Amino acid sequence: TIANNASDLRDICIAYDTPHSRLVFGYTYYNGSNYFGALKVATVSQTANDNTMTVGSETNMVTSSTTCVETSICHNPSDEKMYITFRDQSSGIPENGRLSGTVGTVADSGNSITMSGSITAAASGDVQKSSIRTKLIYNPNITRVCLFWTDVGGVNNTSKAGTITSNGSNVFSF
Repeated sequence: TIANNASDLRDICIAYDTPHSRLVFGYTYYNGSNYFGALKVATVSQTANDNTMTVGSETNMVTSSTTCVETSICHNPSDEKMYITFRDQSSGIPENGRLSGTVGTVADSGNSITMSGSITAAASGDVQKSSIRTKLIYNPNITRVCLFWTDVGGVNNTSKAGTITSNGSNVFSF
C-alpha cells in the first residue's frame, strides 16, 4: 500500500531513482490538523508470471507541523538526490503559502529515504506568491532540476520557470 490514509489523499507524485532502481512516491493527506507530506520508496520485481512491488515505511517529507500541498518530486542524477517542492501553507506564512522545497537521499539498500530535515523557502519575487501548481523535471542538457509553477498572485494565472541547485548538499536553492 502506498498511502495508509487514502480517505483524504491528494497531490500524488512519483520519481524513479535510476542508480538505486527504486521508485519514490510522494503524497499529502489530511492528518487531522493539516495536510501532511510523506514519502515511500518501492522496488519493483518482475518474473515470468508476476510483478511485485515491495514498499518501504512512510517517511516524513518535512515536519508533521508543516502544511504541504501541491507537491512535486524529481530525481537529480547529477547529485543522486530526490528534490521535492511544495506549497507551505503552515500558519504564519504570508501570501497564502510559499513555494518551498527539501531534498532526500535514497538508501543504497532497502526501501527507505533519508530527508535533509530542512526546508528551503523561495526567497524573492514571484516565487513567494501562492503557487497553485508545481512540477519538477531534470534537464540533462544543463544538468539541473527545472521547476515550473503557476503564479496566482496577480489577476491572471501565469506560468513561471526556474532551476534548482544543491551544490551536493542536502539543501537547495531556487
